[in-house]
This record gives sequence, structure tokens and C-alpha cells, in this order.
Amino acid sequence: MISKTHSPALTGAALGPIFAIALAIMGRQLPATCLPAGSGLFTSALCLGSMIAPFLAAIIVDFWGSKHLFTLGSVLFASVLVRLLLPGRVHRVSNDSGTSQ
Repeated sequence: MISKTHSPALTGAALGPIFAIALAIMGRQLPATCLPAGSGLFTSALCLGSMIAPFLAAIIVDFWGSKHLFTLGSVLFASVLVRLLLPGRVHRVSNDSGTSQ
């Protein structure tokens, strides 16, 4: 069993590479002309999420208690996972004008 003192360290170790992996995937999906804008947008979204998530987690804990601390993250993760697994149209950025297809 993992103690409560080791849990944040394991969480950090598991989530730490996500930023680099996401940037690498973005680099493969976007043309070279769109990489700076994509990197800036991704970093901005990450920073915005880092500011909003603790606030929302505190509201959830106030209303439903500490048992639901990870409820918001679990719901968001499940919704993204379902969206990725459902077949649908893939939006790619064209090389010519940088608009979505």
C-alpha cells in the first residue's frame, strides 16, 4: 500500500512528462509554420488550467467533501477519453494557409 506522503511524489512523476509528450505530439500534427502559435496556445491553456483547477477543486471539496477531490479531473479525463475513442472527423491543419480542414 502506498502511504499518503508518497502519493504526491508518484503523481508528480506520472504527470510530469505529459507536457513534453503533448508538445511532441503537437509537433507531429502541425506544420512547421504553425508550431510557434500552437506551442503558445498550448502553454496558455496549460497555465489557465493550472490556475482554474485548484479553485474548482476547492469548491468541489467545500460542497461535497474531500472524497470528491478528484471528481472533476476524473470526469474531464473520462470525457476526453470517450471523445478520443469515438470515431469521428479528425481536424488537421493544412500546410497552405493554416486553416482547419
